[in-house]
Amino acid sequence: MTTRRAIRFTRLSRYPFVSSLDLCSQAFFVGDPTITLNVINQCNHKVWAAILQNSGSPPIPTSGFSLKPGESKTLSVPTGTWSGRLWGRTRCNHDDAGKFSCVTGDCGTATVECSTGRFTPPVSVAEFFLNSAAGGLDWYDISFVDGFNLPMSVAPTDATSGGWSCSISGCDVDLNRLCPIELRMNHKGQTMACKSSCDARAVPTSCEPKSYSEYFKNLCPRARVYASDRTSLMSCSSLAYDVIFCPSSSSPANNSSSSPANSTG
Repeated sequence: MTTRRAIRFTRLSRYPFVSSLDLCSQAFFVGDPTITLNVINQCNHKVWAAILQNSGSPPIPTSGFSLKPGESKTLSVPTGTWSGRLWGRTRCNHDDAGKFSCVTGDCGTATVECSTGRFTPPVSVAEFFLNSAAGGLDWYDISFVDGFNLPMSVAPTDATSGGWSCSISGCDVDLNRLCPIELRMNHKGQTMACKSSCDARAVPTSCEPKSYSEYFKNLCPRARVYASDRTSLMSCSSLAYDVIFCPSSSSPANNSSSSPANSTG
C-alpha cells in the first residue's frame, strides 16, 4: 500500500469543519496517491449528486451527475490537500426551456453541473478535508447543519494504521418522516426535506444543543446537527471513501423520541 508522507507543515487548522470549510492547510505532500470517493445510490429513486471544492482547493472534473437506484460513480480527488462538500439533489428535471432545477439541493446553475453554484438548504452534506496533516490525516463528516433531504453516510474503505477513529459518519434514518411539522419543506403535499434545527433560532450561527437539535442528535448521533457539534467529526487516513445515499435502505427509526412541541430552539 502506498503511504502518504508530508515533508513540511507549518500550521494545522483545528477542527476544520467547525467554523468554516474554506480553509487551506499549510502542508505539502510528496508522492500522495489519489484518494477516491465512491458515490453510491441505495435509494429507491434517482439522485443527482453534486460536489464542489472549497476555496483554495482544485476542482474535480465533474461537479454534478445522476445516479439511478443501485448505481455508483467513483471520483478521483486531486492530490495534495483538498476540501469540499458533496450532496444529493432530488426531484430534478428540465423545463420546456431546457433549464435544469431540483426541488431539494438545487445549486442554481440551471444545469446538472454545479461548478459555479452552491447548494440550497435544506440539504444533507458530506464534508471532507483530505490530506490535512502530517501523515495524510483526513477529516470528514455528514452534516445536517444546513438541514436534511436524504439519509447519508461516509466511511473509509482503504484505511491505513495510525490509531485514528476511521468510523462511519452519517445517519440511515429518514428524518423527513420524523421532521417536526414546523420544520418541514413540502412539495405537492409531500415532505421533501427538513429544515435545520438552527432555523428555529433567531441567530443560526449561535445555534447550540436545544430542543430541536437534541431531538435530531438523538436520532442521528453520528451526524453533525448544529454548528459547534464536534462529536461527529471523524478522522482517518484512507485512500478511498464510500459516500452512500440512503444507507441501510433508510428505514424509519424504531425510536421512542417524540418531536419537540412548541419549541423555540
